[in-house]
Amino acid sequence: MTTELVAPSRIAPGESQQLRLNARWSDGTTTDVTAQTQWQTNNSRTLTVTASGLATGVANGEASVSGRYAGMSRARSLLVLPTGTFRLRGQVKEVDVGLDGVSISIESAGVRQTNSTVFGGGYVFYGVAGRTAIEARKDGYHPKVEQVDVMEDRTFDVQLAPARARSDFSGRWTLTIAASACRATRFGPLPEEAKTRRYAAAVTQDGPHLRMMLADAEFVIVGGRGNTITGTTDPNDLMRLTIAGPSDYYYYYYRIADLVERLNDGRQLVISGTVTASGDSRRVAGTLGGSFLLKSSIGSNTAECTAADHRFEMVR
Repeated sequence: MTTELVAPSRIAPGESQQLRLNARWSDGTTTDVTAQTQWQTNNSRTLTVTASGLATGVANGEASVSGRYAGMSRARSLLVLPTGTFRLRGQVKEVDVGLDGVSISIESAGVRQTNSTVFGGGYVFYGVAGRTAIEARKDGYHPKVEQVDVMEDRTFDVQLAPARARSDFSGRWTLTIAASACRATRFGPLPEEAKTRRYAAAVTQDGPHLRMMLADAEFVIVGGRGNTITGTTDPNDLMRLTIAGPSDYYYYYYRIADLVERLNDGRQLVISGTVTASGDSRRVAGTLGGSFLLKSSIGSNTAECTAADHRFEMVR
């Protein structure tokens, strides 16, 4: 048996439409099982759905509705928009880097809406139609105003240019990553010798992009990963770096990670998380939100330290 969810792609605020779920059987027949279906919505402030599958638009936005029958679930995304209006979404970027925290506003049909971009630079507005002005502002960048015609749901990206020169972080550094006080984990506490690690770091910079190659330790390198950190810097000299762990690459094999160091006794230390730091061309300091994970020589987890404020420091 398979199921099919029948639902509109959009609905107006205040409008109601009946959802249906059909069961398709192996003999080719179809049964309407709407009345026996469990209905849900993930955003009741935008769209509600009754036990009988009657969906009602509440406010501009989008929501997912799902119907579950005989252990099988089907879902669909619905837009809630006034008739004749559309969704406008996109990214605000510098080159290919999405910028979060950008103040972005639109004016459409005499109505102004304001929002901020989220991580990755994404934005979305609902209820947009016709000639629309988009304005994007962020400290350190030139403001940008664009005009776009919105006659259907569409995607529109905005490019911002730096208003000042960013610092040059390229060159050789000494990097220190030190574990903070850690919450309890299902593994043992991190031993003292694994809490503070120092590496030589060779940094290359290409516009907003940073790449850091680590040395002066024995790293476990698999698939080109094991001693590399990448990230970005903005015109305000704010660094955001990613040290990806094993799960970020959809592998459970611990050696597939950005930073894996083999200690003197054969154990492996996997450091992962997200770095937020700032400074100048001589010193950069900030925090690593993530984990220090210690593994035995045969790969079993033996200790872990997870915190939002591990110390991250680079000095010339």
